[in-house]
Amino acid sequence: MNSDIRNLLLTRFNSSAAAGLDIRVGFAWQGDDANRCQFLITDARIEAIDESRLDLTLDLTLDLTLLFASSDILKAVVFGQASPMHHFMKGELRADGGLPLVFRALSAFSGARR
Repeated sequence: MNSDIRNLLLTRFNSSAAAGLDIRVGFAWQGDDANRCQFLITDARIEAIDESRLDLTLDLTLDLTLLFASSDILKAVVFGQASPMHHFMKGELRADGGLPLVFRALSAFSGARR
């Protein structure tokens, strides 16, 4: 479910690792529970973007979208139980946008240290 993944990512947010990031990042996953969520990271803070309430005049361009083959892979990567590089090489994790930001953005969700 989208809200479960969104809440997981919010609780895993690591403000220390996010220092200096100023990006809009999206997470999307495939599978039976396929969905997506978006976040704005600014000044080591995170804000979930409620897509259902977006003003259509707002620029919806993401700096980075991380696409996972399943929510299970997303969770394993976020919890450090799986290597993002391994899944990237297998085609189970793709990135669209600022490729240099991929691992920096993922580290921002490596565990809460607010």
